[in-house]
Amino acid sequence: MVPPNPYDQEQMARYLATDPTESDSLIWTLDLELTPIYAIAPRGTFARDVYQRLVQVLASQVAAPTDDSFVERLSLPGYLTDEKVQLYSGQVVPVIEVRNVRALYSWNVNVLVRNALQALQARDPAADAEAVHRSLGSFLNRVYFDLRNLGFASPDRALNYAATNAFQSTLSWSVTITTAS
Repeated sequence: MVPPNPYDQEQMARYLATDPTESDSLIWTLDLELTPIYAIAPRGTFARDVYQRLVQVLASQVAAPTDDSFVERLSLPGYLTDEKVQLYSGQVVPVIEVRNVRALYSWNVNVLVRNALQALQARDPAADAEAVHRSLGSFLNRVYFDLRNLGFASPDRALNYAATNAFQSTLSWSVTITTAS
């Protein structure tokens, strides 16, 4: 029997699903194109909830990209601390302290576009679904790529919020349409 590989995200997600208390033994990182940029440090009263949500996100990141549960984007509310953490690679990254799961969102652009399209079609059944899907998907991916930043300055955080707000808007559209039916 080969021992589990801690660098394999699928194996780690399966392991943490069976023993979630181990989640606080890890150094969680927020990566940008496979490069760790922050270490995530859940703290305070809701630390256990934050760890639980991080485990869920990890499991969703290893899902197939065509699966609705697949996660490709994450918003992480937190405070940049003066702390630094050295990773096993030797890289040193700053620590983000996360005290609550509120505003910790994860989403998939394809599901986001599909939800927005469903909301549009409920209001305008004649809308060209294929063209809207292509255009909106392209627009969102461009926004996410062109406007990404580390969130150090207030204007950067405002841009990050605006990108996250697109996701939140489709949630409210779906709720509005569901309750209106």
